[in-house]
Amino acid sequence: LCPLRTVSRVHSTVLRMVQVRVSEGLLEGERVENPYGGSFYSFKGIPYAQPPVGDLRFKAPEPPLPWEGIRSAKEFGPICYQKDFESQSKITGSEDCLFLNVYTPELQPQNPVPVMFFIHGGGFYSGSGNDDMYGPEFLVRQGVILVTINYRLEVLGFLCLDTEEVPGNAGMKDQVAALQWVNKNISHFGGDPKNITIFGESAGGASVSYHLVSPMTKGLFQRAICQSGVATCWWAKVFEPQLRALELARQLGYNEDTDGDLYEFFKSQPAEKLSGVKVPLSYSEQHRASFELYFGIVSEKQFGDKKGFFHGNISDYLENGIHEDVQVINGYTADEGVLLYVFDKHAKMLQQAKELDNFFTPKHIALNCSLKEQIQAGQKVKQFYMRNKGIDWEGRSDS
Repeated sequence: LCPLRTVSRVHSTVLRMVQVRVSEGLLEGERVENPYGGSFYSFKGIPYAQPPVGDLRFKAPEPPLPWEGIRSAKEFGPICYQKDFESQSKITGSEDCLFLNVYTPELQPQNPVPVMFFIHGGGFYSGSGNDDMYGPEFLVRQGVILVTINYRLEVLGFLCLDTEEVPGNAGMKDQVAALQWVNKNISHFGGDPKNITIFGESAGGASVSYHLVSPMTKGLFQRAICQSGVATCWWAKVFEPQLRALELARQLGYNEDTDGDLYEFFKSQPAEKLSGVKVPLSYSEQHRASFELYFGIVSEKQFGDKKGFFHGNISDYLENGIHEDVQVINGYTADEGVLLYVFDKHAKMLQQAKELDNFFTPKHIALNCSLKEQIQAGQKVKQFYMRNKGIDWEGRSDS
Protein backbone atom coordinates (compact mmCIF):
# COMPACT_ATOMS: atom_id res chain seq x y z
CA LEU A 1 0.00 0.00 0.00
CA CYS A 2 2.88 2.36 0.72
CA PRO A 3 5.64 2.54 -1.89
CA LEU A 4 9.28 2.30 -0.83
CA ARG A 5 11.15 5.41 -1.88
CA THR A 6 14.42 3.78 -2.82
CA VAL A 7 14.65 4.67 -6.51
CA SER A 8 17.90 6.41 -7.43
CA ARG A 9 17.21 9.12 -10.00
CA VAL A 10 19.42 9.60 -13.03
CA HIS A 11 19.50 13.26 -14.00
CA SER A 12 18.97 14.11 -17.65
CA THR A 13 20.83 16.82 -19.56
CA VAL A 14 18.66 19.53 -21.15
CA LEU A 15 19.32 19.81 -24.89
CA ARG A 16 16.92 22.62 -25.86
CA MET A 17 13.58 24.28 -25.10
CA VAL A 18 10.44 23.30 -27.01
CA GLN A 19 6.91 24.68 -27.16
CA VAL A 20 3.54 22.95 -27.50
CA ARG A 21 0.11 24.58 -27.67
CA VAL A 22 -2.65 22.88 -25.67
CA SER A 23 -6.28 23.91 -25.22
CA GLU A 24 -5.43 26.35 -22.38
CA GLY A 25 -2.41 28.03 -23.95
CA LEU A 26 1.24 27.69 -24.89
CA LEU A 27 3.60 25.44 -22.88
CA GLU A 28 7.39 25.53 -22.90
CA GLY A 29 9.06 22.25 -22.02
CA GLU A 30 12.42 20.67 -22.66
CA ARG A 31 14.08 18.18 -24.91
CA VAL A 32 16.35 16.19 -22.61
CA GLU A 33 19.00 13.56 -23.08
CA ASN A 34 18.00 10.08 -21.94
CA PRO A 35 20.84 8.57 -19.87
CA TYR A 36 19.88 5.17 -21.32
CA GLY A 37 20.14 6.36 -24.90
CA GLY A 38 18.51 8.89 -27.19
CA SER A 39 16.38 11.78 -25.97
CA PHE A 40 12.78 12.66 -25.13
CA TYR A 41 10.56 15.68 -24.55
CA SER A 42 9.51 16.62 -21.03
CA PHE A 43 6.58 18.81 -19.97
CA LYS A 44 6.05 19.08 -16.21
CA GLY A 45 3.58 20.79 -13.92
CA ILE A 46 0.73 21.12 -16.42
CA PRO A 47 -2.54 22.13 -14.68
CA TYR A 48 -5.39 19.80 -15.63
CA ALA A 49 -7.95 21.46 -13.32
CA GLN A 50 -8.46 24.63 -11.34
CA PRO A 51 -6.85 24.77 -7.87
CA PRO A 52 -9.31 22.94 -5.54
CA VAL A 53 -9.26 25.66 -2.88
CA GLY A 54 -11.87 27.79 -1.13
CA ASP A 55 -15.35 26.83 -2.27
CA LEU A 56 -13.84 24.11 -4.51
CA ARG A 57 -12.33 22.22 -1.57
CA PHE A 58 -13.73 18.63 -1.42
CA LYS A 59 -15.60 19.25 -4.70
CA ALA A 60 -15.17 17.57 -8.06
CA PRO A 61 -12.45 19.38 -10.03
CA GLU A 62 -13.30 22.22 -12.39
CA PRO A 63 -11.69 22.53 -15.87
CA PRO A 64 -8.41 24.49 -15.97
CA LEU A 65 -8.44 28.16 -16.90
CA PRO A 66 -6.54 29.45 -19.94
CA TRP A 67 -3.37 31.49 -19.49
CA GLU A 68 -1.75 34.35 -21.38
CA GLY A 69 1.68 34.08 -22.92
CA ILE A 70 4.00 31.12 -22.45
CA ARG A 71 3.67 28.87 -19.39
CA SER A 72 6.87 27.18 -18.23
CA ALA A 73 6.60 23.38 -18.02
CA LYS A 74 10.13 22.70 -16.79
CA GLU A 75 9.41 22.11 -13.10
CA PHE A 76 6.99 19.80 -11.28
CA GLY A 77 3.93 21.36 -9.73
CA PRO A 78 3.48 21.10 -5.94
CA ILE A 79 2.50 17.65 -4.69
CA CYS A 80 -0.82 17.21 -2.87
CA TYR A 81 -0.87 17.64 0.91
CA GLN A 82 0.52 14.61 2.74
CA LYS A 83 2.70 13.57 5.63
CA ASP A 84 6.35 13.51 4.58
CA PHE A 85 7.20 9.88 3.82
CA GLU A 86 10.78 10.06 5.09
CA SER A 87 10.31 11.95 8.37
CA GLN A 88 6.71 10.85 9.09
CA SER A 89 6.38 14.07 11.08
CA LYS A 90 6.12 17.19 8.92
CA ILE A 91 3.32 17.90 6.45
CA THR A 92 4.36 18.76 2.91
CA GLY A 93 2.59 19.78 -0.28
CA SER A 94 -0.12 22.21 -1.31
CA GLU A 95 -3.86 22.31 -1.97
CA ASP A 96 -3.03 23.73 -5.40
CA CYS A 97 -1.68 20.41 -6.65
CA LEU A 98 -3.70 19.21 -9.64
CA PHE A 99 -0.87 18.90 -12.15
CA LEU A 100 0.27 16.26 -14.60
CA ASN A 101 3.49 15.55 -16.48
CA VAL A 102 3.93 14.41 -20.08
CA TYR A 103 7.02 12.67 -21.45
CA THR A 104 7.09 11.88 -25.15
CA PRO A 105 9.69 10.35 -27.46
CA GLU A 106 8.51 12.43 -30.44
CA LEU A 107 6.41 15.57 -30.82
CA GLN A 108 5.66 14.99 -34.50
CA PRO A 109 5.89 11.23 -35.09
CA GLN A 110 5.02 9.64 -38.40
CA ASN A 111 2.19 7.80 -36.63
CA PRO A 112 0.49 8.76 -33.33
CA VAL A 113 2.24 7.23 -30.31
CA PRO A 114 0.51 4.95 -27.72
CA VAL A 115 -0.08 6.60 -24.34
CA MET A 116 0.48 5.14 -20.85
CA PHE A 117 -1.33 7.02 -18.06
CA PHE A 118 0.09 6.19 -14.62
CA ILE A 119 -1.78 6.46 -11.29
CA HIS A 120 0.54 6.37 -8.28
CA GLY A 121 0.01 4.27 -5.18
CA GLY A 122 0.46 5.23 -1.55
CA GLY A 123 -2.70 4.13 0.25
CA PHE A 124 -4.66 7.21 -0.91
CA TYR A 125 -2.64 9.26 1.60
CA SER A 126 0.81 9.67 0.00
CA GLY A 127 2.63 9.79 -3.32
CA SER A 128 2.77 11.96 -6.42
CA GLY A 129 3.47 11.84 -10.13
CA ASN A 130 6.97 13.28 -9.72
CA ASP A 131 9.97 11.43 -11.07
CA ASP A 132 11.57 10.68 -7.69
CA MET A 133 9.89 7.29 -8.11
CA TYR A 134 8.26 7.10 -11.51
CA GLY A 135 10.73 8.37 -14.10
CA PRO A 136 10.09 8.20 -17.86
CA GLU A 137 13.50 7.04 -19.10
CA PHE A 138 12.62 3.39 -19.64
CA LEU A 139 9.12 3.69 -21.08
CA VAL A 140 9.82 6.45 -23.59
CA ARG A 141 12.49 4.22 -25.12
CA GLN A 142 9.71 1.71 -25.85
CA GLY A 143 7.98 4.20 -28.12
CA VAL A 144 5.21 5.31 -25.77
CA ILE A 145 4.18 8.56 -24.13
CA LEU A 146 4.12 8.48 -20.32
CA VAL A 147 1.71 10.67 -18.36
CA THR A 148 1.95 10.88 -14.56
CA ILE A 149 -0.45 12.78 -12.30
CA ASN A 150 -1.10 14.18 -8.86
CA TYR A 151 -4.51 13.70 -7.27
CA ARG A 152 -5.91 14.86 -3.93
CA LEU A 153 -5.21 12.55 -1.02
CA GLU A 154 -6.59 11.59 2.38
CA VAL A 155 -9.23 13.98 3.80
CA LEU A 156 -8.88 16.61 1.08
CA GLY A 157 -9.33 13.97 -1.59
CA PHE A 158 -11.65 11.44 0.00
CA LEU A 159 -13.81 13.08 2.66
CA CYS A 160 -17.39 11.82 2.36
CA LEU A 161 -20.28 13.48 4.18
CA ASP A 162 -22.96 11.72 2.12
CA THR A 163 -24.23 15.13 1.00
CA GLU A 164 -24.57 16.79 -2.39
CA GLU A 165 -21.73 19.16 -1.44
CA VAL A 166 -19.36 16.38 -0.36
CA PRO A 167 -20.44 13.01 -1.81
CA GLY A 168 -16.87 11.68 -1.70
CA ASN A 169 -14.29 10.41 -4.19
CA ALA A 170 -12.93 13.87 -5.10
CA GLY A 171 -9.49 12.31 -5.58
CA MET A 172 -10.91 9.77 -8.03
CA LYS A 173 -12.65 12.56 -9.93
CA ASP A 174 -9.26 14.28 -10.14
CA GLN A 175 -7.98 11.18 -11.93
CA VAL A 176 -10.97 11.34 -14.28
CA ALA A 177 -10.32 15.02 -15.01
CA ALA A 178 -6.66 14.27 -15.79
CA LEU A 179 -7.73 11.48 -18.12
CA GLN A 180 -10.19 13.80 -19.86
CA TRP A 181 -7.43 16.39 -20.31
CA VAL A 182 -5.17 13.75 -21.85
CA ASN A 183 -7.90 12.66 -24.27
CA LYS A 184 -8.34 16.27 -25.35
CA ASN A 185 -4.68 17.31 -25.59
CA ILE A 186 -2.35 14.33 -25.98
CA SER A 187 -2.38 14.60 -29.79
CA HIS A 188 -0.43 17.86 -29.42
CA PHE A 189 2.40 15.81 -27.91
CA GLY A 190 2.33 13.20 -30.67
CA GLY A 191 0.02 10.85 -28.76
CA ASP A 192 -2.92 8.76 -29.89
CA PRO A 193 -6.08 9.54 -27.83
CA LYS A 194 -7.59 6.28 -29.09
CA ASN A 195 -4.71 4.19 -27.71
CA ILE A 196 -4.51 4.97 -23.98
CA THR A 197 -3.50 2.45 -21.33
CA ILE A 198 -4.17 3.38 -17.71
CA PHE A 199 -2.00 1.62 -15.15
CA GLY A 200 -1.25 1.93 -11.47
CA GLU A 201 0.36 0.26 -8.49
CA SER A 202 -1.23 -0.61 -5.12
CA ALA A 203 -3.81 2.15 -4.47
CA GLY A 204 -3.17 3.15 -8.07
CA GLY A 205 -3.99 -0.39 -9.17
CA ALA A 206 -7.23 -0.32 -7.20
CA SER A 207 -8.01 3.06 -8.78
CA VAL A 208 -7.53 1.56 -12.24
CA SER A 209 -9.88 -1.27 -11.27
CA TYR A 210 -12.59 1.22 -10.28
CA HIS A 211 -12.13 3.15 -13.53
CA LEU A 212 -13.02 -0.07 -15.35
CA VAL A 213 -16.57 0.20 -14.00
CA SER A 214 -17.12 3.90 -13.26
CA PRO A 215 -19.69 5.62 -15.49
CA MET A 216 -17.43 8.69 -15.53
CA THR A 217 -14.57 6.99 -17.38
CA LYS A 218 -16.33 4.99 -20.08
CA GLY A 219 -14.62 5.57 -23.42
CA LEU A 220 -11.61 7.41 -21.98
CA PHE A 221 -9.13 4.52 -22.29
CA GLN A 222 -8.67 1.28 -24.19
CA ARG A 223 -6.45 -0.83 -21.91
CA ALA A 224 -5.81 -1.16 -18.18
CA ILE A 225 -3.11 -2.69 -15.98
CA CYS A 226 -3.72 -3.24 -12.24
CA GLN A 227 -0.47 -3.80 -10.34
CA SER A 228 -0.69 -5.13 -6.77
CA GLY A 229 -4.14 -3.70 -6.17
CA VAL A 230 -7.74 -4.12 -7.37
CA ALA A 231 -11.14 -2.82 -6.34
CA THR A 232 -11.96 -5.97 -4.36
CA CYS A 233 -9.01 -5.54 -1.96
CA TRP A 234 -10.31 -4.94 1.57
CA TRP A 235 -8.49 -1.62 1.84
CA ALA A 236 -9.81 -0.29 -1.48
CA LYS A 237 -13.18 0.87 -0.12
CA VAL A 238 -13.83 2.72 3.13
CA PHE A 239 -16.21 1.36 5.74
CA GLU A 240 -18.59 3.85 7.43
CA PRO A 241 -17.04 7.00 5.87
CA GLN A 242 -19.59 9.40 7.37
CA LEU A 243 -18.89 8.14 10.90
CA ARG A 244 -15.17 8.47 10.24
CA ALA A 245 -15.65 12.07 9.09
CA LEU A 246 -17.63 12.91 12.23
CA GLU A 247 -14.97 11.35 14.47
CA LEU A 248 -12.29 13.43 12.77
CA ALA A 249 -14.37 16.59 13.14
CA ARG A 250 -14.73 15.95 16.86
CA GLN A 251 -10.97 15.50 17.13
CA LEU A 252 -10.56 18.90 15.48
CA GLY A 253 -12.93 20.51 17.99
CA TYR A 254 -16.29 20.23 16.26
CA ASN A 255 -19.37 20.53 18.49
CA GLU A 256 -22.64 19.34 16.95
CA ASP A 257 -24.66 21.70 19.18
CA THR A 258 -22.80 24.92 18.35
CA ASP A 259 -20.73 24.54 15.19
CA GLY A 260 -23.54 23.87 12.72
CA ASP A 261 -22.87 22.56 9.24
CA LEU A 262 -20.15 19.90 9.11
CA TYR A 263 -19.16 20.85 5.56
CA GLU A 264 -18.54 24.46 6.55
CA PHE A 265 -16.52 23.28 9.54
CA PHE A 266 -14.20 21.16 7.39
CA LYS A 267 -13.95 23.92 4.80
CA SER A 268 -12.70 26.32 7.48
CA GLN A 269 -9.93 24.03 8.74
CA PRO A 270 -6.28 24.67 7.76
CA ALA A 271 -5.18 22.10 5.18
CA GLU A 272 -2.31 21.02 7.44
CA LYS A 273 -4.82 19.75 9.99
CA LEU A 274 -6.45 17.53 7.37
CA SER A 275 -3.25 15.64 6.50
CA GLY A 276 -1.53 12.86 8.41
CA VAL A 277 -4.64 12.32 10.55
CA LYS A 278 -5.45 9.40 12.82
CA VAL A 279 -9.08 8.55 13.47
CA PRO A 280 -10.41 6.06 16.05
CA LEU A 281 -11.60 2.89 14.32
CA SER A 282 -14.78 1.10 15.27
CA TYR A 283 -14.36 -2.22 17.06
CA SER A 284 -15.56 -4.10 14.00
CA GLU A 285 -12.61 -2.70 12.03
CA GLN A 286 -9.82 -2.90 14.58
CA HIS A 287 -8.88 -6.56 14.20
CA ARG A 288 -7.99 -5.97 10.55
CA ALA A 289 -6.41 -2.53 10.96
CA SER A 290 -2.85 -3.60 10.20
CA PHE A 291 -2.80 -0.68 7.78
CA GLU A 292 -4.67 2.37 9.01
CA LEU A 293 -6.27 3.71 5.86
CA TYR A 294 -8.79 6.19 7.15
CA PHE A 295 -9.98 7.85 3.93
CA GLY A 296 -10.39 6.36 0.47
CA ILE A 297 -12.91 5.32 -2.18
CA VAL A 298 -16.56 5.22 -1.10
CA SER A 299 -19.90 4.22 -2.55
CA GLU A 300 -21.51 7.57 -3.32
CA LYS A 301 -25.09 8.48 -2.58
CA GLN A 302 -26.92 9.53 -5.73
CA PHE A 303 -28.38 13.04 -5.98
CA GLY A 304 -30.87 13.46 -8.81
CA ASP A 305 -29.37 12.90 -12.23
CA LYS A 306 -25.85 13.88 -11.16
CA LYS A 307 -23.29 11.36 -12.32
CA GLY A 308 -21.10 10.11 -9.46
CA PHE A 309 -17.84 8.23 -9.72
CA PHE A 310 -19.08 5.04 -8.08
CA HIS A 311 -22.07 3.82 -6.10
CA GLY A 312 -23.26 0.42 -5.01
CA ASN A 313 -21.31 -2.80 -4.59
CA ILE A 314 -18.14 -3.46 -6.58
CA SER A 315 -19.02 -7.16 -6.85
CA ASP A 316 -22.24 -6.29 -8.67
CA TYR A 317 -20.35 -4.07 -11.10
CA LEU A 318 -17.78 -6.76 -11.86
CA GLU A 319 -20.52 -9.37 -12.29
CA ASN A 320 -22.25 -7.16 -14.85
CA GLY A 321 -18.99 -6.59 -16.72
CA ILE A 322 -16.36 -3.89 -17.13
CA HIS A 323 -16.38 -1.21 -19.83
CA GLU A 324 -16.83 -2.79 -23.24
CA ASP A 325 -13.76 -3.57 -25.37
CA VAL A 326 -11.20 -2.69 -22.66
CA GLN A 327 -8.28 -5.10 -22.40
CA VAL A 328 -7.04 -5.78 -18.85
CA ILE A 329 -3.94 -7.19 -17.16
CA ASN A 330 -3.83 -7.88 -13.40
CA GLY A 331 -0.50 -8.58 -11.74
CA TYR A 332 1.28 -8.88 -8.42
CA THR A 333 4.75 -9.76 -7.15
CA ALA A 334 5.91 -12.66 -4.98
CA ASP A 335 6.18 -12.10 -1.21
CA GLU A 336 4.49 -8.70 -1.25
CA GLY A 337 3.88 -9.10 2.48
CA VAL A 338 7.58 -8.46 3.10
CA LEU A 339 6.57 -4.79 3.13
CA LEU A 340 5.16 -5.40 6.61
CA TYR A 341 8.58 -6.52 7.78
CA VAL A 342 10.17 -3.31 6.53
CA PHE A 343 7.66 -1.24 8.48
CA ASP A 344 8.03 -3.41 11.59
CA LYS A 345 4.41 -4.57 11.43
CA HIS A 346 5.22 -8.27 11.22
CA ALA A 347 5.52 -8.99 14.95
CA LYS A 348 2.10 -7.53 15.74
CA MET A 349 0.46 -9.33 12.82
CA LEU A 350 2.08 -12.68 13.58
CA GLN A 351 0.83 -12.47 17.15
CA GLN A 352 -2.69 -11.66 15.93
CA ALA A 353 -2.52 -14.53 13.45
CA LYS A 354 -1.56 -16.99 16.18
CA GLU A 355 -4.18 -15.84 18.68
CA LEU A 356 -7.18 -14.76 16.59
CA ASP A 357 -8.81 -17.07 14.06
CA ASN A 358 -10.86 -14.17 12.71
CA PHE A 359 -7.57 -12.50 11.73
CA PHE A 360 -7.77 -14.58 8.54
CA THR A 361 -11.30 -13.52 7.65
CA PRO A 362 -11.32 -11.16 4.63
CA LYS A 363 -12.28 -7.71 5.83
CA HIS A 364 -15.19 -7.21 3.44
CA ILE A 365 -16.69 -10.39 4.94
CA ALA A 366 -15.77 -9.59 8.54
CA LEU A 367 -17.44 -6.20 8.44
CA ASN A 368 -20.76 -7.74 7.47
CA CYS A 369 -21.12 -10.71 9.82
CA SER A 370 -21.10 -11.59 13.52
CA LEU A 371 -17.94 -12.39 15.49
CA LYS A 372 -18.91 -16.07 15.57
CA GLU A 373 -19.24 -16.11 11.78
CA GLN A 374 -15.93 -14.26 11.45
CA ILE A 375 -14.19 -16.94 13.54
CA GLN A 376 -15.76 -19.78 11.55
CA ALA A 377 -14.74 -18.22 8.23
CA GLY A 378 -11.25 -17.48 9.54
CA GLN A 379 -10.76 -21.08 10.65
CA LYS A 380 -11.62 -22.33 7.16
CA VAL A 381 -9.20 -19.89 5.51
CA LYS A 382 -6.48 -20.73 8.02
CA GLN A 383 -6.92 -24.47 7.47
CA PHE A 384 -6.88 -24.11 3.68
CA TYR A 385 -3.65 -22.10 3.54
CA MET A 386 -1.75 -23.20 6.65
CA ARG A 387 -2.72 -26.88 6.65
CA ASN A 388 -2.11 -27.14 10.41
CA LYS A 389 1.44 -25.78 10.08
CA GLY A 390 2.84 -23.37 12.60
CA ILE A 391 2.54 -19.67 11.88
CA ASP A 392 5.89 -17.89 11.81
CA TRP A 393 7.84 -15.46 9.65
CA GLU A 394 10.09 -18.13 8.16
CA GLY A 395 7.11 -20.11 6.90
CA ARG A 396 5.40 -17.18 5.25
CA SER A 397 5.80 -18.59 1.71
CA ASP A 398 5.41 -22.31 2.39
CA SER A 399 1.79 -22.23 1.30
